[in-house]
Amino acid sequence: MRMRHLPHLLIAVLGLGGAFYALTLKSEANTARPTESAPAVVPVKLAQVARRDMPIYLRGIGTVQPSESVQVKTQVTGQLVELHFQEGQDVKTGDVLAVIDRKALEAQLRQALATRDSTAAQLEDAKVLLNRRVALKDFASQETVTTQQAQVQRLAAQLAADNANIDAAQTSLDQTIIRSPIDGKAGIRQVDVGNIVQPTDQTPIVVINRLKPVAVIFTVQSDDLQSVLSGQAKAPLPVTAFDKSNRNELVSGALSMIDNQIDTQTGTVKLKASFANEQLTLWPGQFVNMRLQVGSHEGGLVVPEAALQQGPQGLFVWKIDPQGKAHSQPVAVLDRLKGEAVIAGAIAEGDQVVIDGTYSLREGSLVKQASPTTATAPIS
Repeated sequence: MRMRHLPHLLIAVLGLGGAFYALTLKSEANTARPTESAPAVVPVKLAQVARRDMPIYLRGIGTVQPSESVQVKTQVTGQLVELHFQEGQDVKTGDVLAVIDRKALEAQLRQALATRDSTAAQLEDAKVLLNRRVALKDFASQETVTTQQAQVQRLAAQLAADNANIDAAQTSLDQTIIRSPIDGKAGIRQVDVGNIVQPTDQTPIVVINRLKPVAVIFTVQSDDLQSVLSGQAKAPLPVTAFDKSNRNELVSGALSMIDNQIDTQTGTVKLKASFANEQLTLWPGQFVNMRLQVGSHEGGLVVPEAALQQGPQGLFVWKIDPQGKAHSQPVAVLDRLKGEAVIAGAIAEGDQVVIDGTYSLREGSLVKQASPTTATAPIS
Protein backbone atom coordinates (compact mmCIF):
# COMPACT_ATOMS: atom_id res chain seq x y z
CA MET A 1 0.00 0.00 0.00
CA ARG A 2 2.88 2.28 0.63
CA MET A 3 4.28 1.49 -2.80
CA ARG A 4 0.94 2.29 -4.35
CA HIS A 5 0.99 5.94 -3.03
CA LEU A 6 4.67 6.64 -3.88
CA PRO A 7 4.05 8.00 -7.44
CA HIS A 8 1.53 10.46 -6.12
CA LEU A 9 3.99 11.72 -3.56
CA LEU A 10 6.70 12.19 -6.20
CA ILE A 11 4.32 14.16 -8.39
CA ALA A 12 3.41 16.43 -5.50
CA VAL A 13 7.04 17.06 -4.65
CA LEU A 14 7.91 17.86 -8.25
CA GLY A 15 4.94 20.23 -8.45
CA LEU A 16 6.04 22.13 -5.39
CA GLY A 17 9.59 22.40 -6.76
CA GLY A 18 8.38 23.83 -10.09
CA ALA A 19 6.19 26.36 -8.36
CA PHE A 20 9.12 27.47 -6.18
CA TYR A 21 11.40 27.80 -9.26
CA ALA A 22 8.75 29.90 -11.06
CA LEU A 23 8.37 32.19 -8.07
CA THR A 24 12.17 32.63 -7.94
CA LEU A 25 12.37 33.62 -11.62
CA LYS A 26 9.49 36.08 -11.22
CA SER A 27 11.17 37.64 -8.20
CA GLU A 28 14.46 38.02 -10.09
CA ALA A 29 12.66 39.51 -13.07
CA ASN A 30 10.84 42.03 -10.86
CA THR A 31 14.15 42.93 -9.24
CA ALA A 32 16.02 43.39 -12.60
CA ARG A 33 13.32 45.40 -14.41
CA PRO A 34 14.03 48.77 -12.70
CA THR A 35 17.77 48.41 -13.49
CA GLU A 36 17.11 47.73 -17.20
CA SER A 37 14.82 50.76 -17.55
CA ALA A 38 17.20 53.21 -15.81
CA PRO A 39 18.82 55.66 -18.32
CA ALA A 40 22.53 55.13 -19.05
CA VAL A 41 24.87 57.92 -17.96
CA VAL A 42 27.52 58.84 -20.54
CA PRO A 43 30.86 60.09 -19.17
CA VAL A 44 32.04 63.18 -21.08
CA LYS A 45 34.40 66.12 -20.78
CA LEU A 46 32.87 69.57 -20.81
CA ALA A 47 33.95 73.12 -21.53
CA GLN A 48 32.20 76.41 -21.02
CA VAL A 49 31.39 78.83 -23.80
CA ALA A 50 33.48 81.98 -23.31
CA ARG A 51 32.93 85.50 -24.61
CA ARG A 52 35.88 87.66 -25.66
CA ASP A 53 37.39 89.58 -28.57
CA MET A 54 38.89 87.38 -31.28
CA PRO A 55 40.80 88.52 -34.39
CA ILE A 56 39.28 88.15 -37.87
CA TYR A 57 41.67 86.56 -40.33
CA LEU A 58 41.77 86.05 -44.07
CA ARG A 59 43.94 83.25 -45.36
CA GLY A 60 45.69 82.51 -48.63
CA ILE A 61 48.71 80.86 -50.21
CA GLY A 62 51.59 83.11 -51.20
CA THR A 63 54.93 83.06 -52.99
CA VAL A 64 58.03 84.74 -51.59
CA GLN A 65 59.74 87.28 -53.84
CA PRO A 66 62.91 89.31 -53.27
CA SER A 67 62.30 92.98 -52.63
CA GLU A 68 64.75 93.68 -55.48
CA SER A 69 66.16 91.37 -58.14
CA VAL A 70 68.78 92.34 -60.73
CA GLN A 71 70.06 90.32 -63.68
CA VAL A 72 73.67 91.40 -63.98
CA LYS A 73 74.57 91.78 -67.69
CA THR A 74 77.28 93.56 -69.62
CA GLN A 75 76.61 96.88 -71.35
CA VAL A 76 79.59 96.53 -73.69
CA THR A 77 80.83 93.77 -75.97
CA GLY A 78 84.03 92.03 -74.97
CA GLN A 79 85.66 89.04 -73.35
CA LEU A 80 84.89 88.30 -69.70
CA VAL A 81 88.32 88.27 -68.07
CA GLU A 82 87.64 88.45 -64.30
CA LEU A 83 84.97 87.45 -61.77
CA HIS A 84 85.13 88.96 -58.29
CA PHE A 85 82.29 87.18 -56.46
CA GLN A 86 81.54 83.77 -55.05
CA GLU A 87 78.24 82.01 -55.65
CA GLY A 88 75.92 82.70 -52.71
CA GLN A 89 78.03 85.62 -51.50
CA ASP A 90 76.46 88.68 -49.89
CA VAL A 91 77.41 91.75 -51.92
CA LYS A 92 77.06 95.48 -51.33
CA THR A 93 76.13 98.26 -53.72
CA GLY A 94 79.23 99.17 -55.76
CA ASP A 95 81.11 95.92 -55.21
CA VAL A 96 83.02 94.79 -58.33
CA LEU A 97 81.44 91.63 -59.74
CA ALA A 98 83.17 91.17 -63.11
CA VAL A 99 85.63 92.80 -65.53
CA ILE A 100 85.45 92.89 -69.35
CA ASP A 101 88.59 93.14 -71.51
CA ARG A 102 89.41 96.88 -71.80
CA LYS A 103 92.01 96.98 -74.58
CA ALA A 104 89.73 97.79 -77.52
CA LEU A 105 87.82 100.44 -75.61
CA GLU A 106 91.02 102.07 -74.35
CA ALA A 107 92.14 102.38 -77.98
CA GLN A 108 88.82 103.97 -78.92
CA LEU A 109 89.24 106.49 -76.11
CA ARG A 110 92.75 107.43 -77.25
CA GLN A 111 91.50 107.88 -80.81
CA ALA A 112 88.66 110.11 -79.63
CA LEU A 113 91.11 112.21 -77.63
CA ALA A 114 93.38 112.62 -80.65
CA THR A 115 90.49 113.64 -82.88
CA ARG A 116 89.41 116.23 -80.34
CA ASP A 117 92.93 117.66 -80.11
CA SER A 118 93.12 117.97 -83.91
CA THR A 119 89.77 119.73 -84.06
CA ALA A 120 90.77 122.07 -81.25
CA ALA A 121 93.93 123.07 -83.15
CA GLN A 122 91.97 123.72 -86.33
CA LEU A 123 89.51 125.84 -84.37
CA GLU A 124 92.29 127.98 -82.94
CA ASP A 125 93.73 128.61 -86.44
CA ALA A 126 90.26 129.51 -87.75
CA LYS A 127 89.73 131.98 -84.92
CA VAL A 128 93.11 133.67 -85.58
CA LEU A 129 92.33 134.02 -89.27
CA LEU A 130 88.88 135.43 -88.51
CA ASN A 131 90.28 138.01 -86.14
CA ARG A 132 92.85 139.05 -88.75
CA ARG A 133 90.24 139.52 -91.46
CA VAL A 134 87.98 141.46 -89.12
CA ALA A 135 90.93 143.72 -88.27
CA LEU A 136 91.55 144.30 -92.00
CA LYS A 137 87.91 145.05 -92.73
CA ASP A 138 88.94 147.81 -95.16
CA PHE A 139 90.88 145.32 -97.27
CA ALA A 140 88.75 142.14 -96.80
CA SER A 141 85.34 141.72 -98.32
CA GLN A 142 82.32 141.06 -96.12
CA GLU A 143 81.83 137.71 -97.84
CA THR A 144 85.29 136.54 -96.79
CA VAL A 145 84.63 137.49 -93.17
CA THR A 146 81.27 135.72 -93.17
CA THR A 147 82.81 132.56 -94.62
CA GLN A 148 85.52 132.54 -91.97
CA GLN A 149 82.93 133.01 -89.20
CA ALA A 150 81.04 129.96 -90.51
CA GLN A 151 84.30 127.98 -90.49
CA VAL A 152 84.87 128.86 -86.83
CA GLN A 153 81.33 127.82 -85.92
CA ARG A 154 81.69 124.52 -87.80
CA LEU A 155 84.91 123.65 -86.01
CA ALA A 156 83.40 124.62 -82.64
CA ALA A 157 80.51 122.24 -83.29
CA GLN A 158 82.94 119.53 -84.34
CA LEU A 159 84.89 120.05 -81.13
CA ALA A 160 81.69 119.61 -79.11
CA ALA A 161 80.97 116.36 -80.98
CA ASP A 162 84.52 115.16 -80.33
CA ASN A 163 84.09 115.82 -76.61
CA ALA A 164 80.83 113.86 -76.69
CA ASN A 165 82.67 110.96 -78.36
CA ILE A 166 85.27 111.08 -75.61
CA ASP A 167 82.54 110.93 -72.95
CA ALA A 168 80.94 107.95 -74.71
CA ALA A 169 84.28 106.16 -75.00
CA GLN A 170 85.05 106.85 -71.34
CA THR A 171 81.60 105.59 -70.32
CA SER A 172 82.07 102.38 -72.30
CA LEU A 173 85.47 101.92 -70.71
CA ASP A 174 83.99 102.40 -67.24
CA GLN A 175 81.32 99.82 -68.05
CA THR A 176 83.97 97.14 -68.48
CA ILE A 177 84.00 97.04 -64.67
CA ILE A 178 80.61 95.60 -63.64
CA ARG A 179 79.48 96.56 -60.14
CA SER A 180 76.55 95.42 -58.02
CA PRO A 181 73.67 97.91 -58.25
CA ILE A 182 72.05 96.70 -54.98
CA ASP A 183 72.78 95.05 -51.66
CA GLY A 184 71.88 91.39 -51.91
CA LYS A 185 72.94 87.80 -52.34
CA ALA A 186 74.61 86.50 -55.48
CA GLY A 187 73.09 83.45 -57.12
CA ILE A 188 74.66 80.76 -59.30
CA ARG A 189 77.29 81.96 -61.79
CA GLN A 190 75.87 81.54 -65.29
CA VAL A 191 78.78 82.76 -67.46
CA ASP A 192 82.40 81.69 -67.03
CA VAL A 193 85.60 83.67 -67.58
CA GLY A 194 86.77 83.57 -71.20
CA ASN A 195 83.35 83.89 -72.81
CA ILE A 196 82.49 86.80 -75.10
CA VAL A 197 79.60 88.75 -73.61
CA GLN A 198 77.45 91.44 -75.20
CA PRO A 199 74.44 93.53 -74.23
CA THR A 200 72.01 91.43 -76.29
CA ASP A 201 72.77 88.23 -74.33
CA GLN A 202 69.68 86.62 -72.78
CA THR A 203 71.70 84.89 -70.06
CA PRO A 204 72.95 87.14 -67.25
CA ILE A 205 76.34 86.72 -65.65
CA VAL A 206 74.63 86.33 -62.25
CA VAL A 207 71.38 87.31 -60.53
CA ILE A 208 71.49 89.42 -57.36
CA ASN A 209 68.46 89.15 -55.03
CA ARG A 210 67.81 91.40 -52.08
CA LEU A 211 66.50 89.24 -49.23
CA LYS A 212 66.21 91.85 -46.48
CA PRO A 213 63.39 92.73 -46.75
CA VAL A 214 61.36 90.33 -48.88
CA ALA A 215 57.82 90.42 -50.23
CA VAL A 216 55.08 87.79 -50.44
CA ILE A 217 52.40 87.88 -53.13
CA PHE A 218 49.17 86.12 -52.15
CA THR A 219 45.48 86.25 -53.05
CA VAL A 220 42.18 86.61 -51.21
CA GLN A 221 38.62 86.33 -52.48
CA SER A 222 37.21 89.47 -54.06
CA ASP A 223 34.27 89.30 -51.60
CA ASP A 224 36.76 90.16 -48.84
CA LEU A 225 38.26 93.14 -50.66
CA GLN A 226 36.17 95.77 -48.86
CA SER A 227 37.22 94.54 -45.42
CA VAL A 228 40.86 94.67 -46.56
CA LEU A 229 40.48 98.19 -47.98
CA SER A 230 38.71 99.42 -44.84
CA GLY A 231 41.35 98.02 -42.53
CA GLN A 232 44.29 99.18 -44.63
CA ALA A 233 42.89 102.71 -44.75
CA LYS A 234 43.36 102.96 -40.95
CA ALA A 235 46.81 101.38 -40.62
CA PRO A 236 48.94 98.72 -42.36
CA LEU A 237 47.25 95.39 -41.65
CA PRO A 238 49.35 92.77 -39.83
CA VAL A 239 50.27 89.67 -41.84
CA THR A 240 51.81 86.41 -40.64
CA ALA A 241 53.51 83.76 -42.78
CA PHE A 242 53.27 80.07 -41.85
CA ASP A 243 55.09 77.04 -43.21
CA LYS A 244 53.63 74.48 -45.60
CA SER A 245 51.90 72.59 -42.78
CA ASN A 246 50.23 75.85 -41.67
CA ARG A 247 51.24 75.10 -38.09
CA ASN A 248 54.59 76.81 -37.58
CA GLU A 249 54.73 80.60 -37.63
CA LEU A 250 57.68 81.82 -39.71
CA VAL A 251 57.67 85.62 -39.55
CA SER A 252 55.33 88.59 -39.13
CA GLY A 253 55.03 91.64 -41.35
CA ALA A 254 52.52 94.10 -42.77
CA LEU A 255 50.38 94.47 -45.87
CA SER A 256 52.10 96.87 -48.27
CA MET A 257 50.04 96.84 -51.47
CA ILE A 258 46.62 95.90 -52.86
CA ASP A 259 46.48 95.20 -56.59
CA ASN A 260 44.47 97.59 -58.75
CA GLN A 261 42.28 94.93 -60.35
CA ILE A 262 40.44 91.68 -59.65
CA ASP A 263 41.27 88.54 -61.59
CA THR A 264 38.01 87.82 -63.43
CA GLN A 265 38.91 84.17 -63.98
CA THR A 266 39.53 83.29 -60.33
CA GLY A 267 37.56 86.00 -58.55
CA THR A 268 40.56 86.87 -56.41
CA VAL A 269 42.67 89.95 -55.82
CA LYS A 270 46.44 90.01 -55.34
CA LEU A 271 47.99 91.42 -52.18
CA LYS A 272 51.63 92.08 -51.32
CA ALA A 273 53.05 91.85 -47.81
CA SER A 274 56.50 93.01 -46.70
CA PHE A 275 58.71 91.22 -44.15
CA ALA A 276 62.00 92.43 -42.67
CA ASN A 277 63.28 88.83 -42.88
CA GLU A 278 66.29 89.56 -40.66
CA GLN A 279 66.78 85.85 -39.94
CA LEU A 280 66.31 84.89 -43.62
CA THR A 281 63.31 82.77 -42.66
CA LEU A 282 61.72 83.37 -46.06
CA TRP A 283 63.45 82.52 -49.36
CA PRO A 284 62.50 83.60 -52.88
CA GLY A 285 60.25 81.07 -54.60
CA GLN A 286 59.07 79.58 -51.30
CA PHE A 287 55.35 78.79 -50.90
CA VAL A 288 53.89 79.93 -47.58
CA ASN A 289 50.47 80.08 -45.95
CA MET A 290 49.42 83.65 -45.25
CA ARG A 291 47.17 84.98 -42.49
CA LEU A 292 45.93 88.56 -42.79
CA GLN A 293 44.15 90.21 -39.85
CA VAL A 294 41.42 92.56 -41.08
CA GLY A 295 39.57 93.19 -37.82
CA SER A 296 38.23 91.42 -34.73
CA HIS A 297 35.10 89.68 -33.46
CA GLU A 298 34.24 91.91 -30.52
CA GLY A 299 32.72 89.87 -27.72
CA GLY A 300 32.61 86.70 -29.83
CA LEU A 301 31.44 83.35 -28.45
CA VAL A 302 34.43 81.02 -28.26
CA VAL A 303 34.54 77.23 -27.85
CA PRO A 304 37.31 74.66 -28.28
CA GLU A 305 37.33 73.23 -31.79
CA ALA A 306 36.90 69.78 -30.25
CA ALA A 307 33.29 70.74 -29.46
CA LEU A 308 32.40 71.07 -33.15
CA GLN A 309 30.67 68.06 -34.68
CA GLN A 310 29.71 67.42 -38.30
CA GLY A 311 26.20 66.14 -38.90
CA PRO A 312 23.91 65.63 -41.91
CA GLN A 313 22.58 69.17 -41.50
CA GLY A 314 25.98 70.76 -40.91
CA LEU A 315 28.04 71.71 -37.86
CA PHE A 316 26.62 71.41 -34.36
CA VAL A 317 27.70 71.14 -30.73
CA TRP A 318 26.34 69.00 -27.90
CA LYS A 319 24.92 71.51 -25.40
CA ILE A 320 24.10 70.36 -21.87
CA ASP A 321 20.83 71.54 -20.32
CA PRO A 322 20.33 72.18 -16.56
CA GLN A 323 19.11 68.59 -16.11
CA GLY A 324 22.41 67.25 -17.44
CA LYS A 325 21.04 66.09 -20.78
CA ALA A 326 22.80 66.55 -24.10
CA HIS A 327 21.10 68.25 -27.04
CA SER A 328 22.51 68.85 -30.50
CA GLN A 329 22.65 72.56 -31.25
CA PRO A 330 23.41 73.77 -34.82
CA VAL A 331 26.09 76.48 -35.00
CA ALA A 332 27.93 78.51 -37.59
CA VAL A 333 31.70 78.92 -37.38
CA LEU A 334 32.85 82.50 -37.94
CA ASP A 335 36.57 81.85 -37.52
CA ARG A 336 39.11 79.39 -36.14
CA LEU A 337 42.35 80.08 -34.33
CA LYS A 338 44.80 77.94 -32.36
CA GLY A 339 42.35 75.18 -31.49
CA GLU A 340 39.41 77.49 -30.82
CA ALA A 341 36.42 78.56 -32.88
CA VAL A 342 34.24 81.65 -32.86
CA ILE A 343 30.64 80.47 -33.30
CA ALA A 344 27.16 81.87 -33.74
CA GLY A 345 23.85 80.18 -32.92
CA ALA A 346 21.53 79.52 -29.99
CA ILE A 347 24.48 79.48 -27.64
CA ALA A 348 25.18 81.77 -24.71
CA GLU A 349 28.18 82.59 -22.60
CA GLY A 350 28.57 80.04 -19.80
CA ASP A 351 26.75 77.20 -21.62
CA GLN A 352 28.42 73.84 -21.27
CA VAL A 353 29.38 71.90 -24.38
CA VAL A 354 30.87 68.44 -24.80
CA ILE A 355 34.48 68.29 -26.01
CA ASP A 356 35.18 64.58 -25.44
CA GLY A 357 32.99 61.46 -25.39
CA THR A 358 30.63 62.64 -28.14
CA TYR A 359 30.70 59.28 -29.93
CA SER A 360 28.39 57.78 -27.27
CA LEU A 361 25.85 60.61 -27.19
CA ARG A 362 22.30 60.57 -28.49
CA GLU A 363 19.67 63.29 -28.31
CA GLY A 364 18.66 63.62 -24.66
CA SER A 365 21.48 61.44 -23.33
CA LEU A 366 22.18 61.93 -19.65
CA VAL A 367 25.80 62.83 -19.13
CA LYS A 368 28.11 62.54 -16.20
CA GLN A 369 29.45 66.02 -15.91
CA ALA A 370 33.12 66.40 -15.31
CA SER A 371 34.41 69.54 -13.68
CA PRO A 372 33.68 72.24 -16.28
CA THR A 373 36.66 74.11 -17.62
CA THR A 374 36.64 77.40 -19.37
CA ALA A 375 37.95 77.85 -22.88
CA THR A 376 41.65 78.60 -23.21
CA ALA A 377 43.16 81.96 -22.37
CA PRO A 378 42.57 84.93 -24.68
CA ILE A 379 44.74 85.13 -27.76
CA SER A 380 47.36 87.83 -27.52
